[in-house]
Amino acid sequence: IMKKSNTIANNKSKNSKGTVSDQFKNSLLKFIESSEGFVYPLIIPPVQSIDEDALFEVYSDLRKIGEQDNLNVLLYSYGGDARTAFHIGRLLQAYSNKKLQIYPLREAKSAATLIASAADNMVMSELSELGPMDPQIKLPSIERRFSPLAIKHSLELLHGEISNGHDLIVKTLAEKLPDPLSLGEALKSLETGKDYLRKLLVSRMFAGDSEKAAAVAEQLVLGYPDHGYCIDFKEAQDIGLVVKEVPDNQRDALYDLMYGYKKIWDVFEFAMSRKDDNENSVSEAMRPLIDLKQVVHEVIDIQKSKESTSKEK
Repeated sequence: IMKKSNTIANNKSKNSKGTVSDQFKNSLLKFIESSEGFVYPLIIPPVQSIDEDALFEVYSDLRKIGEQDNLNVLLYSYGGDARTAFHIGRLLQAYSNKKLQIYPLREAKSAATLIASAADNMVMSELSELGPMDPQIKLPSIERRFSPLAIKHSLELLHGEISNGHDLIVKTLAEKLPDPLSLGEALKSLETGKDYLRKLLVSRMFAGDSEKAAAVAEQLVLGYPDHGYCIDFKEAQDIGLVVKEVPDNQRDALYDLMYGYKKIWDVFEFAMSRKDDNENSVSEAMRPLIDLKQVVHEVIDIQKSKESTSKEK
């Protein structure tokens, strides 16, 4: 633990390669050089979810980027609101005229998998990971969030106990369930998730093949035992998603990006563990993530500047 803490502390200060944000920017520029088309880093740290704020940030970025023939999105997020993710997916499709590729940058889980499903194809490394799309909901009568799939399992359990004649057990368990209307609303959210996925998939990845889009949506929403289930490259292929391996000329740059982001997050977590409850301390702890957003804006500006120069020639 001490070794890791010292490493993080050292990363925080300047060294021969600059700060962790500088290193991440250099890796990002190398990746851009190896790519055909415009590269958009859509990075939503774990302290932020896919929500209204994220939607406005993405829209602002895309307005600056403008419509592109080929748009490559580097996506990192633990998830968030499915409705907002669907809207972001639609925006990415609208701003990519010919080809939309999405690279899960280590993790694109839950609602971020919904965003990734807007692509013509996904590009996944050995470390890339998608996740099931069963929504995580909160009911007033239950303290923690849970998947509506748990309701189905609960009802199956009750049915089994009824069949076995365990009336007292059934009565005790049923009394602990929320009211039927709340349960119905929760189960309906599964259908909403499938519909969002189907519409994004049939728009690009499975254009003209609504049956394939519906089958993949069904698997992503209902087909896994746990919300955190790892959907890696092989699993994504097996369920029918159009995924490609990272090209050889991008492998090193993409790994450096993933590891570079991990170092930024390590610095943030270390700073948060040592912060005092004063405004300056909190501001200092947030600095790595603020720098990360600045890097995203800088690389967008760099690419737009090259576009302008190219058009002038």
